[in-house]
Amino acid sequence: MRDLWQIAAIDQQAHNLLKPEVFARFPYPSAFTEGHHKAIVNHHARHTLCYRRSLRDIAQLLQCDPTESAILAQRKRLGL
Repeated sequence: MRDLWQIAAIDQQAHNLLKPEVFARFPYPSAFTEGHHKAIVNHHARHTLCYRRSLRDIAQLLQCDPTESAILAQRKRLGL
């Protein structure tokens, strides 16, 4: 267990900050929904305003194209 008391704040909604072995079990869009049904995660979540806006914002932060595949590639390259 790690001591987290020195961190000023923890975002409890940081769904996609997972270890690589755990991340592999959850499709990227699952971070943008509370739903667990495959149709919601694999189709509907990708059409939400939250998901689409986040692609743009995350891509800007990671300095890559605003597509899911580019973001995933950049995250893999950068690591946690």
